[in-house]
Amino acid sequence: TMAPAHALAEQAGVRSGALVLADEQTAGRGRLHRQWDAPFGRALLLSVALRAEQIANAPVLPMIAGLAVLHALERVGLPSAGFGLKWPNDIVCGERAGRQRKIGGILVESALSGGSFSHAVIGIGLNVNQQPAELPHVELPAPQPASLLMESGSPVDRTLLLLELCRAIADQLA
Repeated sequence: TMAPAHALAEQAGVRSGALVLADEQTAGRGRLHRQWDAPFGRALLLSVALRAEQIANAPVLPMIAGLAVLHALERVGLPSAGFGLKWPNDIVCGERAGRQRKIGGILVESALSGGSFSHAVIGIGLNVNQQPAELPHVELPAPQPASLLMESGSPVDRTLLLLELCRAIADQLA
């Protein structure tokens, strides 16, 4: 979703806040060129393109996105105490056997045009309704992947979570 969001942000007439969604991910990327895949219909995968004029302080965008995710989780009824942020870009939950589990990630990229900051894209991926067998094996000491379903014991409505996440991002940017 990152590349299409960058392309949107570069088009005249496209408003800040343009959203790109995917139902599955086969070539996701995170920090340090780590790959992240997600099966069809089980995750929330999105990028938000923001124009420079909407961004007061680009370096804080990862923090804004992380806080927005936590607010959205709380708004859909998931216990806020169970989730947290591991800076700079991981959304984590609880401790099991002394280890945090990763339910999502944030990737923020900025772009220049003519030597000036033109836009940024916030990419967010959340493991929502995956079963343990649908998540990749990750080598320690990295946090092991988990999903909201695994943590809450109930399926989570991806559409409702998306709506609350968009509201929370808008609140954080205001």
